[in-house]
Amino acid sequence: MNLIALGIVLLVGYIWLGRGFLSSLLNLACVVVAGAIAFGVWEIASLTLLKSAPSFARPMAWGLGLAVPFAVSLALLRAATDAVIRANAKLAPALDGVFGAVCGVIAGVVVSGIIVISIGNLHLERGALGYQPLDFSVSGNVTRDAGLWVPTDRITSAFYETLSLTSLRTGTPMGRIYPAAHELGFARRMSYADGRARNTFAPGDFDYLARYTVGAVGNVSGKELLSDRWDPSTQQLTDVSGDSLGGSVYIEGYMLNFKPGSKEKFGQTVVGAGQVTLIVEPAEGGPGTPYYPIAVVCRTQADTVSMARFRFNARDTFFSSVGGDSESRWAIEFAVPRGSRPVALVVKGIRVPIDASRGANHVFENAAARDDAIMTGALMGAPGALPSGPVQRFGPPPPSDANFDRSGAVTIGNGRPWPENEPPEGFSESNVLPFTIQRGGERGLELAPDSNLIQDGEARFDKSELQHRGIDSKLRVERLINTADTAIVQIDVSVNQAFSWLNNPAAFADSINQTPTLYDTNSIAYQAIGFIYQDSRITALRFTPGRTVASLTELPASLSRSRPDQTVRLLFRVSRGVEIREFALGRKTVAYLDPAFKVIGRSR
Repeated sequence: MNLIALGIVLLVGYIWLGRGFLSSLLNLACVVVAGAIAFGVWEIASLTLLKSAPSFARPMAWGLGLAVPFAVSLALLRAATDAVIRANAKLAPALDGVFGAVCGVIAGVVVSGIIVISIGNLHLERGALGYQPLDFSVSGNVTRDAGLWVPTDRITSAFYETLSLTSLRTGTPMGRIYPAAHELGFARRMSYADGRARNTFAPGDFDYLARYTVGAVGNVSGKELLSDRWDPSTQQLTDVSGDSLGGSVYIEGYMLNFKPGSKEKFGQTVVGAGQVTLIVEPAEGGPGTPYYPIAVVCRTQADTVSMARFRFNARDTFFSSVGGDSESRWAIEFAVPRGSRPVALVVKGIRVPIDASRGANHVFENAAARDDAIMTGALMGAPGALPSGPVQRFGPPPPSDANFDRSGAVTIGNGRPWPENEPPEGFSESNVLPFTIQRGGERGLELAPDSNLIQDGEARFDKSELQHRGIDSKLRVERLINTADTAIVQIDVSVNQAFSWLNNPAAFADSINQTPTLYDTNSIAYQAIGFIYQDSRITALRFTPGRTVASLTELPASLSRSRPDQTVRLLFRVSRGVEIREFALGRKTVAYLDPAFKVIGRSR
């Protein structure tokens, strides 16, 4: 990257060395204006790409969202100036060359800086092209590493941040909501598996629920604030420059609900310290400063709803959702200086504005009060009173029996325990497909590295294509990938099956557009992540752990009682050890299990 950045500067300077000072000055003006336009529309362009671009282009959205507007703006501005100003005055040859080169080099710095920042926002492995301006310290803090020989990215970012706060100031200046913009893309690249995991979210992949503070009022010592019930030692914290934060800090906490779209291809949401940023500013206003998280609050294991606090206190620390929950609630905490106020929370590129004037949803005087709220479940919205005030639910409470419409449901079971190894009819724990695909013919299905396990994708086949009896085991593709704490559950919803809504079509006529979902006895939802559809002509398989089946309209064909050749199995990834209570379309229950059936991963 050093050679790329320096080469661009020298090349642009050399080009304009022989074109004269005024021509070079006009070009510099075009470059500066094009850069201002590009940074001005960067967020809008990137979000547009995340919403509408093909799936393969979305990880590059933030890089393209800056580079493309810059290139287009520069081309249009150059065309306009060349059309209006057809001839330029000339200075003495020596001055013309020197000043032309100076303007060319300055323009080269801006061009180089924008290109480097754009590359940093592409989905590349950490340290790609030999440059990674941020790294994890041994204590888990995100800190600055070596910059470029000629730091064109930092210079360009600082230049436009300053302009946004002064002569080009807007209501949402770049210097306030995206400070150190040259680092943010590289920070998001500090993802799981050396940057191979996701570096971006799309709008709607998570919900912001609430904000809380710890130690913002009173005189809580840093030692007390930076320890907790799960680890009494004091967490060692530094800012991004590597300077100790000292004791004059308080904790900002943010409650988030991660939705199915936030998941990796292997079916879990994974977050590292570099991928979430809190932007704060001085209480009197001014430039923003990025801070990275120090801890998360999340579920401890798949078969329980209990929460605990986990620290980012070692290199390459990442936290993931547990089990097969379709959605998972987290709290993410930051240590910020007293006297500052939050401006925005940025989660894998998605910015959530924070209105500090509205105050926090709850204020904890100290870490012990916060820890009590975690232990009782009150912090994340479960029943229970906050220890230092009235009951406050952060976001909607978990569903209860009153949230379900069971008027059209069929009851499966007789109230007696299920016989061992005999699940309810139409309910199976298995990652095995009812057919075999020969390796090399999987089409849109993606196989896990060095295996024949399907990890993502969808494909259709003619019936005749799946007659593969006797093929070598090394060529057999017939299983779905799974994780250690989940089980693949297949629900047969074909006509005349117990789990089929077609047994009572009138009751579910208005629920076809709802998401097919399993619920356990804790009311945790597991939305369908795929299906196996078969009829007399085709077989269709969809297995997309990071994209749920939003409604039954996504099936290849509508199920009909007039089509006895149709069979459909919905695919779910369920946490091991939980007890499944019901199958529903949205909140309208199709089948109620009595008693609930415990998922233990009987078949893999």
